[in-house]
Amino acid sequence: MPEYVLLIGGGDFDGLSPAEMEAAHGKFMDFNKYLRENGRYLEGVQLAPAGKYITGNPPVSSDGPFAESKEVVGGYFKYTAANLDEALEIAKRCPGTLYGGKMELRPTTNHGGT
Repeated sequence: MPEYVLLIGGGDFDGLSPAEMEAAHGKFMDFNKYLRENGRYLEGVQLAPAGKYITGNPPVSSDGPFAESKEVVGGYFKYTAANLDEALEIAKRCPGTLYGGKMELRPTTNHGGT
C-alpha cells in the first residue's frame, strides 16, 4: 500500500494554559491512536524546536538562518493509504491545522511492500 508523510508545522501554542496544552497534545495522540487502530500507522514524531542548518559543498553547519515559526516543521506522521484521496481524508482528521498550524501531505517513493 502506498505510503504518505503528513508534515505538520506552525501553530501558536505559546499562549495556551497547561490544561489547554495538554488537551492539544491529547488531540494529536488521538490521531496517532486512530492511525494505529486502523492499521495505517508507520511512524511519527514531534521535532525539537532547535537544530542545525546545513548548506554548501562541502557541507557546513550553522545555527541559522531561521524560518519564521509559521514555516517550521514541528513533526510528522507517516502512514499508509490506498491512494492520495484516501490519504487526504485521513490527514483531515489530524489536528495539525488547529491553533493556526499548517500541514503538507506528500507521497513517498516507497509504494509499500518494503
